[in-house]
Amino acid sequence: MVPNEEAVPVGEVVVLGESRMWPGVLLPAALTIVVVVYYGAYLTTVLGLVVAALIVALVRRRNAVLADDQGILIRNRRGLRRSYDWSQIERMGWVSAPGWGATLTVYPRGGPYDVPGPNSPAEVAGIWPKRRSTTPDPLPGLRDRHGIEPLYEKSPRGAR
Repeated sequence: MVPNEEAVPVGEVVVLGESRMWPGVLLPAALTIVVVVYYGAYLTTVLGLVVAALIVALVRRRNAVLADDQGILIRNRRGLRRSYDWSQIERMGWVSAPGWGATLTVYPRGGPYDVPGPNSPAEVAGIWPKRRSTTPDPLPGLRDRHGIEPLYEKSPRGAR
């Protein structure tokens, strides 16, 4: 696996998460309004923040985390690249950052002192924010199909 090489999807491609453009504009614009109201910032500062928010939103609008038959794919402005093959992953799942989206976190297979490794996670890709959809999350099915554990085991009912 060459990290900077353009990846080619293998088999069926499933979208695990995509960045959306509207929060990239709306949230900084709301923050800008708060700054203006409470601190009386200058108009040039406000316009600068809004322009910066638009640029960031446009650059990141196509970011996505995808999965195919071989492993995880990351789509960003640099193109499509492969992150991990299914055989390299021990545990994986989404970690939410309140208000800032979600990151796909992976614990790769390896020795106890490998970084990243089974005791040290790798943040594969962040999307902002994780898209909520009406369809079921495909991640649990992919984990089951490839023998990957979830990030956090749920304890059985009544267990303490």
